[in-house]
Amino acid sequence: MAPSPVAPMTKFTVDCSTSAGDFTMIFSRELSPHGFDRLYELFSDHFYDGTWLYRVVPGFLVQWGIPSNEAMKLKYHHTNAIPDDPLPSVNNVKHPAFRRGTVSFAGSGPNSRVSDLFVSYVDSSHLGRSPWESPVGFVSSGMDVVERFKSYGDISAFNKAGPNPNKIRNGGAEYVSSSFPDMDSFKRCAISTERPALAKEKPPSLAKAEAVAAPGPAFGNLEFGDPFVLMNLGIMLVSGLLACLLLFRLILGGGGRERRRASSARDINSALGLSDNNKDN
Repeated sequence: MAPSPVAPMTKFTVDCSTSAGDFTMIFSRELSPHGFDRLYELFSDHFYDGTWLYRVVPGFLVQWGIPSNEAMKLKYHHTNAIPDDPLPSVNNVKHPAFRRGTVSFAGSGPNSRVSDLFVSYVDSSHLGRSPWESPVGFVSSGMDVVERFKSYGDISAFNKAGPNPNKIRNGGAEYVSSSFPDMDSFKRCAISTERPALAKEKPPSLAKAEAVAAPGPAFGNLEFGDPFVLMNLGIMLVSGLLACLLLFRLILGGGGRERRRASSARDINSALGLSDNNKDN
């Protein structure tokens, strides 16, 4: 397996234009180091320009990545696959659920990732369980475009009338235009030089506690039963109780000081032979 070149950053942004509209993806080395470097190579080579979005299954995913020219077929042959990356962990959970908009490689077995990518249309606990489905990034804008790509049902392996990936690879535009004339395709994908990395962006699969894929408050995607929420509620409750106890102690402590001062004054008066009744005479 030929190693991919090391990308000169830890995150990068890609802007894609398609026959259905434009969308943007962000990729992170933290998620999948080998996958990250391979994607940097693929997008630098403009591999996806002109390729088809050949597997569109509403409520499940959209997949692409079959090369559209001979040079790319030779360079990114299945023998040029990359090693699997360890599945990421979130809050000590080895397999975090895929969030809507998660981008992942699609492989066929161990160490089989080459160029095929997919985007999850929904939150899913089933995707990403295999090492070759480690997430690599997420759709940061234009998810509405991603969700309106033309669907011909699943591929021929699961739907006889669906697109056949081998025929797309071998027959190219002729096969697609004659059998699936409305299939969407990429016009151009390019690494953005204006936005090389959005440092605060986090992929949905690694940021359940942050509303990355949807607008709203910081805890917009959390459920009440989530351990993260319960932990924070517990911290706030304990902090409130401690503040009340401290205030109560200060009040009691203040009264005690007044009583001690009064007792001390009586002791002094007694020592001087004065009483409360004649000390001012």
